[in-house]
Amino acid sequence: MQEMFYFRDVQSKIVYSSREEFFATYNPQQKWSLPDSIIYNIAKNPKNAKIYQKLIQSSKYFFVKNPIIVAERLCIRKDHAILNKYLNMPCVTSKFWITDKFENASKMLDLKSTPILISSFIPQLYRNDAAYLYLRGQIISYNQFMFISSNAQHIVLNETVVKDDDGSVVPLEKLVAILSKAKDIEFYDSIPSTITENTVTELLKLPHFSTIDKFEFHNIPETFDIETLFNYIKTNKYTNFVFWFGGSISEGYKNRIEAIMDEILETKDHEYKLPYFRGNEINEEKWMKVYSLYVKQKNNNL
Repeated sequence: MQEMFYFRDVQSKIVYSSREEFFATYNPQQKWSLPDSIIYNIAKNPKNAKIYQKLIQSSKYFFVKNPIIVAERLCIRKDHAILNKYLNMPCVTSKFWITDKFENASKMLDLKSTPILISSFIPQLYRNDAAYLYLRGQIISYNQFMFISSNAQHIVLNETVVKDDDGSVVPLEKLVAILSKAKDIEFYDSIPSTITENTVTELLKLPHFSTIDKFEFHNIPETFDIETLFNYIKTNKYTNFVFWFGGSISEGYKNRIEAIMDEILETKDHEYKLPYFRGNEINEEKWMKVYSLYVKQKNNNL
């Protein structure tokens, strides 16, 4: 697949099928009403994707000086990346500006397979403004995570490990600290875990933590301070919390969870948003009763 160029003048829309055809009609001596230095700065530093698209539609100069392809969606599957369902990313030499959705669908990490890492595609990105970020089975650096998540509002982190410069695992609270625009977060803990004994305490210190619409935790380890978070939940009227306890949990930790459910069931009036608990090791009768209250409260608030 060849790289396609897009240019539109005042009267028409022209699509070029090759670099040669595109550059054949490019006039490098184009005259401007502003100084060349200002025009060059505009070309190299577009404020947003819409402005950039208007610039390259008005003159080829802007694309030549800063070749970027704007796409709503980047989807990484198996061994390739696709833009907007049709453009194969490795076939294109320009940088990419993603506006809406950044996701990968690689297999879960296991001992027999090597995951397709998005880190190899990130150098081709000019900017990522995607509000939707979905990462599954990834290992990326902290700087890369900051780069692709700066505008994320809807985030899924599914067994994804983010590492610092020294190779250490970045804890969940440090990742959420970056996600200042987050509306909902769906988090699946990984191996090694990104949750520490201080994770909940540090999350509660974040100014934007209380403005998240929904926070869903999966594969929660026993280092997760469920009591401290529940004490916060009892003052919470905004965020919807969901907890999935996967795998095997100890009898002691199970008792801690069920003590919280007992308190919920024994309380007549809930002046806070009820959390939802689920796990194979948790008493089924209790979580079903809590779930019933959770659904009833949710329906009453519609």
